[in-house]
Amino acid sequence: MDVESFVHCFCNNENLLSWLTFCVSIIGGFFALYKWRKDISINRTLQFRELLNSIRTDSDMCHAIYKLDDDTKEWFSRDFPDSVEAVSIDKLLFHFCYVIYLSENYIGKMELRPLTYEIERTLHNPQLQDYLYNLQKCSEEKGLTNPFDSLVQYGLKKKILDFQFDDKKKNVVRREKT
Repeated sequence: MDVESFVHCFCNNENLLSWLTFCVSIIGGFFALYKWRKDISINRTLQFRELLNSIRTDSDMCHAIYKLDDDTKEWFSRDFPDSVEAVSIDKLLFHFCYVIYLSENYIGKMELRPLTYEIERTLHNPQLQDYLYNLQKCSEEKGLTNPFDSLVQYGLKKKILDFQFDDKKKNVVRREKT
């Protein structure tokens, strides 16, 4: 095919209209893809902001964070499972588990940074570590999955928690401070 026949074929009104339609649809497709990705990004940002705000605005979670920040007061004891504090702390831990789930599947590391601080600061609390240890041991003994397993795995991966689950008979309520 020589240049003249190519130009003649391309300049044919029917072919020209087909080519223009094709080009416009390609450009429209790229624009739609760009818009779709932008909308997803905006929706993720809004959902993440909601996650951050819920920690600050939900009274139960605020109570739990302040309770965990204050290392001077003992809250974890044999009576803890039946207490009001258990509800607020469990709610916070479930929230953190959900954030960890999202970080493994949907949220990038940069987006997770503000909550990483909250999660890791919470995991450093020795009483919370005892609580998570007991839940893990109790769950293992009953053949169940720990409801906060993703949080425990996160803490173990980040070397915040140092649980040794070799001793299947040991179940503590409160580990002694070292």
